[in-house]
Amino acid sequence: MDENTVGFTSISPEGRFLIGTTRDEKNGPYIYSSGFVGTLSCLNIWSVELSFTSIYSMSSGAMNINGDCLAWRYVLGMIVGNLTIVPNTIIYYPGYSLLEQRSKWCSDHMTSLSCPTVYARLGIGNDQRKMLWRCYCSEALVPSKYCYSILSNSTAYETKHNELVAIN
Repeated sequence: MDENTVGFTSISPEGRFLIGTTRDEKNGPYIYSSGFVGTLSCLNIWSVELSFTSIYSMSSGAMNINGDCLAWRYVLGMIVGNLTIVPNTIIYYPGYSLLEQRSKWCSDHMTSLSCPTVYARLGIGNDQRKMLWRCYCSEALVPSKYCYSILSNSTAYETKHNELVAIN
């Protein structure tokens, strides 16, 4: 982005990025009493436009791409105000807990796959244009277990996109 981009605002090193407050008038005081009330589970800000695939993967719980301007893992250390942080909850790690729930579904329902551990992962569909949720055996994944290994050429997976997307 450049400074001519609509909505672009630079923040000085001494500046603050506020979430959940409003102003009655431009450059007027912030009105904290009418601010955000609710739950915030993740916040990342990027300096570039993300691809559809990246956004879809994050919204589906497949991965979390940390923002290059602001990353969720650093937000927690910068919080000021009347907030309660509840660590180690589903809300604290939203993408990871959803992925864990989907992997559990695969383990519980994919008896046709003869492997000891089954993982839910998002992968490219057969037409190479769409991302699909699948249940994978570990040998079909890269060593980190985060994605399908194209080098393995494994068929030790089953596409269960609709079933896994239904888990929220």
